[in-house]
Amino acid sequence: MHEGDAGAPDSLAASDRPLRPEDVDRLLERAGAEPSSPAARRALRDDLTLAVAALDAAMEILAADVALLRHRLGASPHTGTEEDVEHLPDVLTARTWGPGWSAPGLPRGGEEPDPAILTRAAPLMTAHQVLATGLVSPSEVVRALERVETQLVALARRRTAAEARLAEVRAAIVAEWSTRVTRTLDTPA
Repeated sequence: MHEGDAGAPDSLAASDRPLRPEDVDRLLERAGAEPSSPAARRALRDDLTLAVAALDAAMEILAADVALLRHRLGASPHTGTEEDVEHLPDVLTARTWGPGWSAPGLPRGGEEPDPAILTRAAPLMTAHQVLATGLVSPSEVVRALERVETQLVALARRRTAAEARLAEVRAAIVAEWSTRVTRTLDTPA
């Protein structure tokens, strides 16, 4: 079995365990080397695809957290929790976190997010857990917002790197396939 083949110990796709940021970092480091075989290239593509999907899911949730926290900072100090909950749909559909971030809701394809991907993405968004602690004071909200934004930026960097390498690996797979097809077509019967 080649390094990076599905089923290899370092393959993300062969496992169902949650992805941690350091797992994505190791994948990106491993992805820097050219795979040793077509099977290893396909396994790397699968791992990168999984990483991008998990990063997308985590970023969607953290982007929504940013919107919620910014809304909370802009809310009146007399706003009650019940009123905040009533306004959540409006907050989540508003695009308040700036250009480049996708709006919360359904992923690009319009389908519901895969629950398995969301489960695997949980360690990528530890800052999301802060929202469950019942932030009361504005200073707690500001600290939580800073933490969420910092994690969101780190995930965006990883996602950009993974997406770029994924595009390269996909291009290499297509080129390899095209070469094989051309050789097959050029071979006399």
